[in-house]
Amino acid sequence: MPVTLLPTIAPQPNVFGRLLSQGTFYNAGMQLSNGSVVLPFICAHQGLTVVAALLFPAYSLGDIVGNSLSPVVLQRVGHRPHLLLAAIAATVGALILCDAVIPWNSGLVAAVFLLTCGAVGVLLGISGVAYPDMISSKLSAARRGELLLFQGAIGSVLATVVTLFVVPVLAHGNEMTYRRDLLWLGAVGLIVSAIAALSVGPVRSASKTARMSMRDTYRQGFAIARSQPWFRRYVIACLLFTPVTLGTTFYALRTAHQSHSLHVLVILSSVGLVFGSPLWRKVYRRFGVRGMMLGSGLLSVTAATLTLTAESSGQWYHIWAYGTVFLLATVAGQAVYAAAISWISVVADESHRGTLIAFSSTLVAVEAMLLAGVLGGLAQNHATIWPDVFVLVLAIGATLASLGAPASEPTVGESPRAVTILATFRRVSAAGRAPGVVAQTA
Repeated sequence: MPVTLLPTIAPQPNVFGRLLSQGTFYNAGMQLSNGSVVLPFICAHQGLTVVAALLFPAYSLGDIVGNSLSPVVLQRVGHRPHLLLAAIAATVGALILCDAVIPWNSGLVAAVFLLTCGAVGVLLGISGVAYPDMISSKLSAARRGELLLFQGAIGSVLATVVTLFVVPVLAHGNEMTYRRDLLWLGAVGLIVSAIAALSVGPVRSASKTARMSMRDTYRQGFAIARSQPWFRRYVIACLLFTPVTLGTTFYALRTAHQSHSLHVLVILSSVGLVFGSPLWRKVYRRFGVRGMMLGSGLLSVTAATLTLTAESSGQWYHIWAYGTVFLLATVAGQAVYAAAISWISVVADESHRGTLIAFSSTLVAVEAMLLAGVLGGLAQNHATIWPDVFVLVLAIGATLASLGAPASEPTVGESPRAVTILATFRRVSAAGRAPGVVAQTA
């Protein structure tokens, strides 16, 4: 995990445009093949309820392994991280193609889906460290912020257009073909992103990046947790907000028995990311980290309450009900990662920041691995409203934890730190990133 970044920015012609193209196709591809929505939905609709519940835990386990391997991998690739990121994007695309081509009514599907989710977690865990290194050496802080926001917004618009106009034409009204085409086109987007990454070129750094072993990271993290009360509050808040980041998976499984809802969820996830980005930027500028986390928690509470009300009254099958809930969950989850990084940036000493992010991200990934299995199983119990009550209680706990977050910074509108913080207002995840984990956009 990077502790200090000391790059020399070397001007390259059109490097911003190349990075924008690469990131845009990556974001679009990941949203079309959204691992936290599409694959669980397919499994639940095929009757593979246990597999649907285990997909996110498999991804989280892979993510932990990927973060642990990233220092060694980055030392091997040296000043050519663009080749690593191209290989990762192409490999993720190939894994998604495997998910698309295998027969979904065979006994093979469970093993393939679980293995591909775990492998994708490993790859994104590595690229989540490699990508910030690369763009830090290519662009200034202000341009990095523009890059991340633009590629997230344009990628979301592209994914929405493809979902609305391209996939229905290819599927000819066949729901099963529609789902396969989503995965196919998602894989195509990732492969195009891999080709675009090759044009970015190597990085030029005046000094080597210092990296710590995971053992040193854990040791220092526990030491700081014992000595710094604010960090204990931070970790507890991150752990309590993990259910918020799992909201899209929970509600996707909650609607999986409604066969025609998948395209609505994919579109709403893209729309939510487009509108959520400027919303959370404004909230941060005015109310700081506390405002972001409180807003995220309240949106999650609202989504759970609306679900409980709609299911109790028999209205859940209406698109206005599950669509509104999924949109709220998407926007709520988008703020969690940005708020976690912002909290660290406001309070932590710069020399410890990388270690604390790595330490907290590992704890959150372990919790997500366990909690996702529980929520995934509960979400598919459509005969009762108790899963909704459980999620509502978790959302209330997260909202209360947000009150311990720091308030706004007086100079947030102008400081370089604020530029970096505002650059994090995007969701990767597409594969369900947890708070505290460095986002991947390769």
